[in-house]
Amino acid sequence: MDGRQDKSKGAIMGQGLLRKTRVPEELGAAERRKYPRYKLAGVRATLNNSIACGLVDIAAEGVLLSGVPLKESPRSGDNCLVALRIAVGSREVPVLVRGRVVREGRGQVAVHYAQPAAVWPRLLELMAERESAAAPSLPKTQAEIETLLSNLSV
Repeated sequence: MDGRQDKSKGAIMGQGLLRKTRVPEELGAAERRKYPRYKLAGVRATLNNSIACGLVDIAAEGVLLSGVPLKESPRSGDNCLVALRIAVGSREVPVLVRGRVVREGRGQVAVHYAQPAAVWPRLLELMAERESAAAPSLPKTQAEIETLLSNLSV
């Protein structure tokens, strides 16, 4: 049966199908991601209303947290709540994100957002731009960040 063509589906049956659908090994994780990941210093995180975490990186569809004690770590598949506190000028804007743990271990927890906000890609791009800018805060960028955050804050 291995290697025969299934005319109704146009695919090779058996092991050939597995080879055809596999992502090429030479592609790195970054090339397979839909959205870029950002390392942002101006964001603090709390997991499940009780565990203060470090933020390794953040993307439009998820977040990677660090410093999660093993005994308090949620398991893969668990639903969770991530409270982000995003620095805007001299204040912090709270944003709650519901998600599902997709990976955990070694003090890290990767959370995929249950329903990503439409403004996340632009918001994260602006925040990364702001952090890398020579000027402490670009007024136009800052104003757009505040507008986007007003749609997300609790």
